Amino acid sequence: MSPTVRTADVRDADALAELNAVVQELHRAERGDFFVAVEPAAAASWFRETLESGRGRAWLAEDGTRPLGFVLVLPLTRPAGLFTAADAWWELDQIAVRPTDRRRGVARRLVETVLDAARREGVPRVEAATWEFNRAARETFAATGFSPRVRRWERRLAGGREDGFSGDSRGG
Repeated sequence: MSPTVRTADVRDADALAELNAVVQELHRAERGDFFVAVEPAAAASWFRETLESGRGRAWLAEDGTRPLGFVLVLPLTRPAGLFTAADAWWELDQIAVRPTDRRRGVARRLVETVLDAARREGVPRVEAATWEFNRAARETFAATGFSPRVRRWERRLAGGREDGFSGDSRGG
């Protein structure tokens, strides 16, 4: 049976938090120096507030009434600056599919739902970012027509900060 996708609302906050835990744990396992454990109640509260305030929009994929996956977008804007034009776009901020429901087209359906909604609403662009270790996300984005635009690099340093930055805004 093909999953159905519907707009999520504040009543779905617990399901969104539960699905988010899947991807949060993947991120914690790979980059525990960056990602932290999140209590389910705190995540549900965050989703509730994000949806209620309009800061984000989410869609939920279901098989009957069982949640399979979700996607969250953040509508973003940037004012014109000296070097950049004013801009507006949707950031595909989170996407997760239960491990038992992967390879069934759920992520593709979620991304296509976001792209269709963006087109209907005149959003000029949808952007997504993923950590390099998340091969499944990279493959999903490539398979749904996204292409790389910026590559972000890091150099992790053992035992301290070789760059001289102390965190003090005075430069010391």
